[in-house]
Amino acid sequence: PGLQERLLDLGYQPQHRSYTPLEVRVIVDALGEP
Repeated sequence: PGLQERLLDLGYQPQHRSYTPLEVRVIVDALGEP
């Protein structure tokens, strides 16, 4: 699945405007280190 689907599966809610450590790991895995 794509990044957005993976985040939604983890319970990501865009209105919170913050990320859990697990969500950050998924984002970094998808996009790479900054």
